[in-house]
Amino acid sequence: MSILKFVQRRWRTFRRKFAASFWNIFDFLWFLAGSAGSFFFDFTLPVTKRFLSRFPKPPRVTVKDIRANRIRLNIENVLSSPFNVEQNEIEWRPKGTEVWTSVGWSDLTQRTVARLPGDSQNEFRVRTKNVKGTSDWCPVVSAKTRLDPKDGGGYGEGYIWAQTSTDVTITIKALPAATKQAILSQLMGDYIKIPTAATKRDILLQLKGDYIKMPTAATKRDILLHLKGEYIKMPTAATKRDILLQLKGDYIKVEILKPPSGTSDAKTWVALEGKLYGKAASFENGSFWELVKDEGELIRILTLEKAVRSIAPKFDCWRSIQSDHPELEIDTHCIEHQLQ
Repeated sequence: MSILKFVQRRWRTFRRKFAASFWNIFDFLWFLAGSAGSFFFDFTLPVTKRFLSRFPKPPRVTVKDIRANRIRLNIENVLSSPFNVEQNEIEWRPKGTEVWTSVGWSDLTQRTVARLPGDSQNEFRVRTKNVKGTSDWCPVVSAKTRLDPKDGGGYGEGYIWAQTSTDVTITIKALPAATKQAILSQLMGDYIKIPTAATKRDILLQLKGDYIKMPTAATKRDILLHLKGEYIKMPTAATKRDILLQLKGDYIKVEILKPPSGTSDAKTWVALEGKLYGKAASFENGSFWELVKDEGELIRILTLEKAVRSIAPKFDCWRSIQSDHPELEIDTHCIEHQLQ
């Protein structure tokens, strides 16, 4: 009985070793066959590409990476024969123009078109050639370069913005005028209501159930409101207007209750609204805003304190104010030396 068990153990050990050796040998033979096939294919390619190639098809082109002054394209050749040896030509033009500019021929599958203007719409097309001829152009691919940042920021419709490692500053220009209206600001569910008028009366400031009475006058002057250590400067009687401001951590909305002339027929004009690119402190916890007059125009300046300090500009700086507007994103690779 003991002899039988010994034989069985030896047989199982031999079978395991044989199986491992068999698959090692099989893998080695498969590698030799593949190498021989690749060598034979490359060795005969000067002949086979001439006699066994077929007319090329237009390639598939996608946008791989976008910067402020260059765009990288990914080119996927659609081989009509495994013996096709193909090169691709890229042509570029600014959107809306008629003249195409060639970037040259290459067999690379990823090509970068450089020296493009920032914040510009561009169009690209690619065609393929081999010994049998040249294909048609692929469908035109459009892409917009990112904004070239200034002071770490960019701009959008009706506003410009800048950033440091700790703050984001948004400047909204040319606020529209209104008559005998109020400034209403909504901050994290708490309301500050400041009615203004041409006659003398009191202004009630309500914040979390606490009331502060502040006298006003018909003459031009500024009222300073002290809120959590920050000052809000608001001109009153001389420049009356309606503004709705909302900031909730990762969301911002600035609404003008009377739109600028020529913007729209709506009763309100939303200067800025959407989900913030990053998180910001509320107005109670570090962020603040102010109204200032510059050459006769009212400018609203919002300073948002970043919830997370930016340390690596290429990766954790804000690329835009609103996360749902990729067309307004800046190229963060260009702001490494702009942050303080």
